[in-house]
Amino acid sequence: MGGALFVALLAIVLCFSNGFALSTDYYQQSCPNFERIIEKVVRKVAANDKTVPSALLRMHFHDCFIRGCDGSVLLNSSRADKKNLAEKDGPPNVSLHAFYVIDLAKKEIEKMCPGIVSCADILAIAARDAVSISGGPRWEVPKGRKDARISNANDTRLLPPPTFNLAQLQQSFSQRSLSLDDLVALSGGHTLGFSHCSSFQNRIHNFNKTSQIDELLEPSFAASLRSVCPMHNTVKSAGAFLDSTPTKFDNDYFKQLVQGRSIFTSDQALMSSARTKALVTKFANSEQQFFQAFKESMIKMSSINGAGTEIRLNCRNFSFFFDNQKKKGNASEKKLSGDSISEVSPWRCRFFYLALDLNVSRLCLGTMTFGQQNSLSQSLEILDQAYGCGIIFFDTAEMYPVPQYAETLGRSEEYLGYWIRSRKISRDRIVIASKVKCPWIRNGPENLDAVNITKAIDSSLLRLQSDYIDLYQVHWPDRSYAPMFGETEYNPSRALAAMSFEEQLAALDKGIQACQIRYIELSNEIPYGLMKFLHIAEEISGHPRVISVQNAYNLLCRNFDSGLSEYCHHESVSLLAYSPLAMGLLSGKYLSPSRGPPDARLNPFKGCVLIFCIGLLVPCNCTLKGRAGTTSLLHSLQMPQSPSGIPIFYYSNTAAKKYGIHPVSLAIAFVLKHPLVAIAVFGAIKLWQLQEVVDGCCVELSPQILAEIHEFTSDLLMESKSWLYPAPAYRPLESFWDTDEDAPGPRCGHSLTAVAATKTHGPRLILFGGATAIEGGNGGAPGIRLAGVTNSVHSYDVLTRKWTRLRPSGEPPSPRAAHTAAAVGTMVVFQGGIGPAGHSTDDLYVLDLSDNKYKWHRVVVQGQGPGPRYGHVMDLVAQRYLVTVSGNDGRRMLSDAWALDTAQKPYVWLRLNPEGDRPSARMYATGSARSDGMFLLCGGRDASGAPLSDAYGLLMHRSGMWEWTLAPGVAPSPRYQQASVFVGARLHVTGGVVKGGRTVDSDAAVTVLDTAAGVWLGRHGLVTNRGQSDVDPSSEVMRRCRHAAASVGIRIYIYGGLRGDTLLDDFLAADNSQFQSDYIPPDRPLTASTPRLERKVFVAPSYMSSSPVDGLESPLSGSLGMDKSSMEKLAKASAAEAEVANVMWQSVQAASAFPEEATVSDGNSQSVETTSEGSDSDADVHLHPKAVVVAKEAVGNLGGMLRQLSLDQFDHESRRVIPLSSDLPTPTKKIVRQQSPQGLHKKVISSLLKPQNWKPPVNRKFFLDSYEIGELCYAAEQIFMNEPTVLQLKAPVKVFGDLHGQFGDLMRLFDEYGFPSTAGDITYIDYLFLGDYVDRGQHSLETIILLLALKIECPENVHLIRGNHEAADINALFGFRIECIERMGESDGLWAWTRINQLFNYLPLAALIEKKIICMHGGIGRSINSIEQIEKLERPITMDAGSIVLMDLLWSDPTENDSVQGLRPNPRGPGLVTFGPDRVTEFCKRNKLQLIIRAHECVMDGFERFAQGQLITLFSATNYCGTANNAGAILVVGRGLVIVPKLIHPLPPPVQSPETSPERVADEAWMQELNIQRPPTPTRGRPQPEFDRNSLAYI
Repeated sequence: MGGALFVALLAIVLCFSNGFALSTDYYQQSCPNFERIIEKVVRKVAANDKTVPSALLRMHFHDCFIRGCDGSVLLNSSRADKKNLAEKDGPPNVSLHAFYVIDLAKKEIEKMCPGIVSCADILAIAARDAVSISGGPRWEVPKGRKDARISNANDTRLLPPPTFNLAQLQQSFSQRSLSLDDLVALSGGHTLGFSHCSSFQNRIHNFNKTSQIDELLEPSFAASLRSVCPMHNTVKSAGAFLDSTPTKFDNDYFKQLVQGRSIFTSDQALMSSARTKALVTKFANSEQQFFQAFKESMIKMSSINGAGTEIRLNCRNFSFFFDNQKKKGNASEKKLSGDSISEVSPWRCRFFYLALDLNVSRLCLGTMTFGQQNSLSQSLEILDQAYGCGIIFFDTAEMYPVPQYAETLGRSEEYLGYWIRSRKISRDRIVIASKVKCPWIRNGPENLDAVNITKAIDSSLLRLQSDYIDLYQVHWPDRSYAPMFGETEYNPSRALAAMSFEEQLAALDKGIQACQIRYIELSNEIPYGLMKFLHIAEEISGHPRVISVQNAYNLLCRNFDSGLSEYCHHESVSLLAYSPLAMGLLSGKYLSPSRGPPDARLNPFKGCVLIFCIGLLVPCNCTLKGRAGTTSLLHSLQMPQSPSGIPIFYYSNTAAKKYGIHPVSLAIAFVLKHPLVAIAVFGAIKLWQLQEVVDGCCVELSPQILAEIHEFTSDLLMESKSWLYPAPAYRPLESFWDTDEDAPGPRCGHSLTAVAATKTHGPRLILFGGATAIEGGNGGAPGIRLAGVTNSVHSYDVLTRKWTRLRPSGEPPSPRAAHTAAAVGTMVVFQGGIGPAGHSTDDLYVLDLSDNKYKWHRVVVQGQGPGPRYGHVMDLVAQRYLVTVSGNDGRRMLSDAWALDTAQKPYVWLRLNPEGDRPSARMYATGSARSDGMFLLCGGRDASGAPLSDAYGLLMHRSGMWEWTLAPGVAPSPRYQQASVFVGARLHVTGGVVKGGRTVDSDAAVTVLDTAAGVWLGRHGLVTNRGQSDVDPSSEVMRRCRHAAASVGIRIYIYGGLRGDTLLDDFLAADNSQFQSDYIPPDRPLTASTPRLERKVFVAPSYMSSSPVDGLESPLSGSLGMDKSSMEKLAKASAAEAEVANVMWQSVQAASAFPEEATVSDGNSQSVETTSEGSDSDADVHLHPKAVVVAKEAVGNLGGMLRQLSLDQFDHESRRVIPLSSDLPTPTKKIVRQQSPQGLHKKVISSLLKPQNWKPPVNRKFFLDSYEIGELCYAAEQIFMNEPTVLQLKAPVKVFGDLHGQFGDLMRLFDEYGFPSTAGDITYIDYLFLGDYVDRGQHSLETIILLLALKIECPENVHLIRGNHEAADINALFGFRIECIERMGESDGLWAWTRINQLFNYLPLAALIEKKIICMHGGIGRSINSIEQIEKLERPITMDAGSIVLMDLLWSDPTENDSVQGLRPNPRGPGLVTFGPDRVTEFCKRNKLQLIIRAHECVMDGFERFAQGQLITLFSATNYCGTANNAGAILVVGRGLVIVPKLIHPLPPPVQSPETSPERVADEAWMQELNIQRPPTPTRGRPQPEFDRNSLAYI
């Protein structure tokens, strides 16, 4: 690969030297004397400041080693964009100085030659002069560099640090085409300069376990360094010169190196190989040979061309695009500005490096309409404006314009070539991409063979009137068959002969060698084709490598994400995203009844030849070849009646309006935000369209907008067909009962509520109240009255299909109908309604179903409440707030909304004042809460008696503000007295009546509101207007009102209701199985232990036609809850926790046994007894197929708050879990809380447990003193002493991996996924932390102290086990000891550090979850074969106890991958091992385990599977040591042992630069230096360099 790349680069330099190569006489005509100015400035400044020469030389090194010598290191960070810092603010560059020297030189040069000389050239020459005036050699510097517009602080990680060994140095230099000889010669630059202690502290203190000092250092020299830099150095300016003549450029550096007097590890590394040692010796003996080698290597290094794009006027800031052309006074360029482009627009497009010397604008103008919809004059005008806006990248093709006609083929290339020639634009100022795909236009064979490619290149160059094409593409695969353009399945029978990949690459290579093309690209390609092209180029023939792929990508078409993205990421292939506006559909112009302007791109053409540019997953029978198909493209999209794309179009427009963004800008910004998208390729037929797109390049989408977009589109686009499935058909369901009294019988106005399973019961439906008789009516006449109102309770067991009459103890609510009900864990809450005595009170009645002890409670609520009412709605929102809306109080219709916080006592109703579009007053609506916390109000009847068809979403933001949002879509019918219930994101609405009491028509009796897509679906699919659907006989059974609905898993249940004057007692069900819900993949098989529900169906009876009715009830369905607490201690669960509860339940639905729920106390009780959760003995461990990712501040309206990604979509995670055998759970030992003095632990929790608003202390001083830390440690230690070495835990449990002092990440995880508090979720889920709480990060004290306080507060629910960094001899080296001293003072800090380490010796060492999952820090190594070996370890235990079991448990790692079996040496150090998948399988089998969860290694996605899924590595700290850029994760082990990964991603860099934020420097400098001195173990899954075995990285 490297050889092929070098050949390609060499060919480029030879072919395009006029535009890209450097030259020593580049400024001979334009500015011949500028070098004298630079030398004069450098000499003058250096005379006053002896550090300037070394500073300039180092500055030049750091500039060239990022993207080439392009002056990017000179740029300041933007004040407008505080998140993206420039290179000079990156950690390695913080100490760079003398930038003012370049500024002075630039100022003087601009006086003489304005706008001519680049800052990059000034820096290169200044570095040469710095060497020369210091006594070193002088050389001719090649010139002609351009200044970069890109400078990113994150890229400074590419700079080789002073701790690198020789292998690492050689790799770094070779990546820049620098040899081993260059490495040694350029290292001689260290003869100038000074180093601070932090850069070599690792060599003179605590070097390894056997020696304090690097033994390669000369002893007296080491002693002098130690005297200047003591271990606890507090003098920030302390350090040492790099050789004995620090201001003179000579060969003394090499002489010192030979004598063992090197400063850096990287310097000493030059003596570690025979080749480099010989060069060091040669240069030490001959200064002349060193000077000659240094000159040659400097010329070579400074010629790494950064391919910048401008000449800056101010070296610290990039200029507007045409500043340099205006200043030059070039006649042709003036003509461009004066004659063709009336006014040059400010710069709007950023740049992207497609290749080392191919820098392009991130917007590319496509020319597909030039010559068809755009005339020559119009095309020139569009090109002028694009160029004026800073677009320098233009895309065309030999087949353009489209549609294809013989007389117009190639016209787009001709127009582009004419524009370049007529405007006299220098060819090296623009980038051109063209494509080959039409053999038939050359009367040649159909296949794209070498002859056709060669002819196509020649023809395109002729039409473009250019000598070369920058980027040449194969337009689409030249294979007999490839599934593209929206095809979702591969048909092997269609795959016949195909043109040889080798022949095509050979032809393209011939074009490169002939200097006709520079780089190659593929278009409309699929993973197989890209893989073949790359494989052949790199492994077989050495032909040119594909650098990018041009495929469709937009909000509508996301095929790239699920197909090519992973391959492109790992192979460094960029995406050129064409059709970012989906042929204009995302602009919204086609949504109007007229389908947009007549000349809009899609309207003039009736064929669907262009559908591939949209990439919609829509059936289309049109062919892609030929001039025009027979079916209209718009017709193929079923527009405007039922456009499959309309939900996203609608959303794009409404979301854009909501956030004040133009729809075009939203679409463009979304595409450019993708990490793999390099360029957005767009087209425009009008100037104003071009400007809209250019404006979009300036828009930066906030995390909130992106989260809402991803939530809205994830299920639509990743599971593209799910939202198109119609509403289900309902059928009678057979059920049983023992006595007639157990049967609910005919009724209406009742409630049906789904209740979570307990250990002794499966999921149940609770039917309560309602009317059991009718008075009057007489054959359907109006004015019937409901009678026989009851307060009876019936329970339906979902597993046994059996009805039972319940008789709870306690005071029951009065008989009632038209009431509301909501499930809260294993309780059902009832409120309001109407009965024989009139309105029921607004008291809350709770039916407690826990532990077969059925009991009624009346909950006392203080203050004013909603008051008596009926026909209202209520549900539990976000597992915390009981929300009730609308209804009738006997005097008027109501539109108010109330909420009761179930986590706060005393209970109080709060009247809400939501923002947004509020619903009107109504009754008989339905209301249901989606699992992520959105409450949806649907339909109802207004004060005039008219039925309503609207729907409103009510959501509480994190700020506490409530907001109403009008739901999109067209309901199939207005209605009231219907029933509704959520399944996933789909609200199933059934039955109801219209004005006059007539039941809704059968075609509207069964509907679904898909809140993810924003559409209504009927039995026949999408509904866009009322009365659209055909009559469906299966819907006739649902013509009813006042019935009740509930859901369990993916099944919807309906009971009873009223049809005309007939009470119904039928029990109906429908499965939502066709819909791929948010939580259960439709193809997920039931486990062997899961009983299947029998579906015996009765024949549906025929019913009489509907009659006018006047009634009273609107049912409310309850969602299936998982909350374990009572009403006194309901958890404040986050939206993410609500979702995962639903995930866990639905994944184990219909299981044979269920976990025990919480014990519920009386409503007036002052205490709540909470029992531990258990899991059924037959449950197997399963890793859920989706991981949960929550974006920071991701709160939307109708969109949800979290995103779920298939595990197969993770770049670094692809293996699956294979479940093994099961075992029975064992009770957990009860632990009594150990109180800390005066509630010290509560003080800690109050101060630190602030998930949403924790901020690090400004002065880094820790808020506890050593005495308080000692008391806290004592209290926690007493708890740990009473715990077993191997903890016995029960699900559910949240498992955390390494935190390493990154307290901010811990708070983010708590914020996103719940935190351990009674205000959080500690009442129904345990917390397990797997060690490594300290070291590396900046807030180890906060991390360990908070966890200890939580352990004291919740000893049975918070669990800590030990990691390898919980040892004094380790955390003395890696930051914790230093942190304690710096933040508490030396005396108190050392005492606190010692006391905490004493506590570490008592920590448990492992944990068993349900005896099926073992959790540990490291692994099983070579010695651990049984759990009993771990249990036998006696605590307290120290690391030096000599226990091999302990070392393996805390230090061992899995092998590199599943193919590496057995035991292997561990690169961490001698005596340590890595263990293969065979060891994991053997250990699990022997101990009857199904899974090992361990931490200890950084993994890119936060979690990684091994041994075919029998082991998971977990890491919770993001961007480990500030360099890994990894995600952090936790694992949620559910009650049914379903494991759900939950992720957070690294935050962007801090907004302040080190120059403007001294506090940040003080806060981070010591940790940066520490991580440089002691580099972290490489991220798992990445290639591990050959570190020195004596390095601290291997301890």
